[in-house]
Amino acid sequence: MVASPSVSLVALAAAAFAATANAHSYMILPLPTWPVSWGTNSPSGTIEGDTYLPVPDGMSYSTDPYDNTEAYWTAFNASNYTSLLQFAAATQVLQSVSSFGTATAACGFSLTNGTARDLPAEVEWNQLTSSHEGPCEVWCDDTLVFEDWNCALDYTSDPAKLPYDVAKCEGSSMLTSIWLALHALPWQVYTNCAPLTGDLSSSSVTPMQRIMLSPSTTIALLAAMLAAQVNAHSNMILPLPTWPVDWSTNSFAALIEGDTYLPCPDGMSYSTDPYDNTEAYWTAFNASDYTSLKDLVDQTAAVQTLSPFGTATLECGYSLANGTAQDLPEEVEWNQLTSSHEGPCEVWCDDTLVFEDWNCALDYTSDPAKLPYDSAKCSGASVLTSYWLALHGLPWQVYINCAPLTGSYSSSSADSSTPSTTIATLATGAPEATPTTTTAASETPTTTTATTTTSDASTVDGEADDVTETTTDKCSVRSRRRD
Repeated sequence: MVASPSVSLVALAAAAFAATANAHSYMILPLPTWPVSWGTNSPSGTIEGDTYLPVPDGMSYSTDPYDNTEAYWTAFNASNYTSLLQFAAATQVLQSVSSFGTATAACGFSLTNGTARDLPAEVEWNQLTSSHEGPCEVWCDDTLVFEDWNCALDYTSDPAKLPYDVAKCEGSSMLTSIWLALHALPWQVYTNCAPLTGDLSSSSVTPMQRIMLSPSTTIALLAAMLAAQVNAHSNMILPLPTWPVDWSTNSFAALIEGDTYLPCPDGMSYSTDPYDNTEAYWTAFNASDYTSLKDLVDQTAAVQTLSPFGTATLECGYSLANGTAQDLPEEVEWNQLTSSHEGPCEVWCDDTLVFEDWNCALDYTSDPAKLPYDSAKCSGASVLTSYWLALHGLPWQVYINCAPLTGSYSSSSADSSTPSTTIATLATGAPEATPTTTTAASETPTTTTATTTTSDASTVDGEADDVTETTTDKCSVRSRRRD
């Protein structure tokens, strides 16, 4: 039996979306109302944690998520904040997402005047990303009805079911749920709400009940969901990699504990804004024995595992080393590089470095990002590999893609105008997996690295910012404040 094109496209889009749905999370019961026909799991706010909750002595906000959470609670309990909801309302910077607009502190990207819902037996969220440890709360109007110190650790089911005090919600008009992810600075705030009918319900809403749509509407909805998340990270699209399944992933292939392998330079930090993090990286890198980004990755990166792509490799990430051979393009292209994910990138043909840039997301902002590599040096090469390192938070994220080469040249670019190509090359976000394997060192040729100049403290209206250094066991966490 051969499936119809519409059914096949629905299945493919659904599979691609399934890989992205749990990249972060959002509340699904009671079901929020959104300004468009789908939900978003993007953070609705961010908090510069070390500014509002100074790092406790001997602790850090830039280690593993569990220790970050311990540090948060030590600082929170010594503060004057009374709840996560109150802390977020006082400190967060609200975010904007295309189609959803600017979030609110009350409901995030969901609507305060949405469809009223019955009170469920338990509040449910899509599976909470395991690496995004941190506290969560549920409120009915101004009454706290549930709290947990580390939701992603304590509620691991899919969906995550939070056993709130239903009785305290009697007569309430709004249920609000908030979750704080502490895996890296700035901290991510996820807030959702649902107006209430005043009635109780023990039923749960299944994913299929939420998508009771015609095939054409389903395709449009899933495509829109994918489009909203396609640039969460990035992946190479020219030359086109081959993937182990019928769609691509933009999930990072490996992680590097940067402060372990490149100790933080004096007076600098890996936990400020992405530009300053990149300056700190290059200062440390240029003082090290690593010869290239590829060399650093080969010696220090821990590869990740992602369903259904399997375990990544340091040679090709989640793409296949034995995939379909491609012609050499005029320029190497990536889906638009996430602007906040500043850091270096390189392109290699076999063992020859043919392109490098100190800060790719800053210097190559077009969509797609076009990297002007030295194609002449690729003559006779068998594989082209591209690396990108994102330094916005610890641990650093490594993106690796490769494509076998035919030996021929082509000046054409990837055509994403047809539905089949669009689906095949969609960059799908994915759950942030935990490290599984740390690789051994490998031999790489010596190359000349980029040289950067460390900038002075930033200024506002001509006045230098005050910089407060808090020493931790790994790297200082710098807190800036404006007088």
